[in-house]
Amino acid sequence: MLKRNIKVGNKSGLHARMITSFVKKVSRYKSQIFISKGSAKINAKSIMGLCSIGISEGDMLEIEVSGVDEEVAMAEIIKYVKEIGKNR
Repeated sequence: MLKRNIKVGNKSGLHARMITSFVKKVSRYKSQIFISKGSAKINAKSIMGLCSIGISEGDMLEIEVSGVDEEVAMAEIIKYVKEIGKNR
């Protein structure tokens, strides 16, 4: 299992369109992927779950990935969150 914290740098946070794109990316992996914000822990492959926690600029997220392709999945997630931060 891998865990990593990352800060959301995008001015508009993760809105519905970005969440949909994110879920499509992470759904390709066999690993279980969870995102925690505060006390909420959400399945990262759930559009409704991610929308429900309201991810905004400056939020600190904990990413947890567990499974056969966890290293590749974690790298993809970190890259995605950093890239959207550059599109401010």
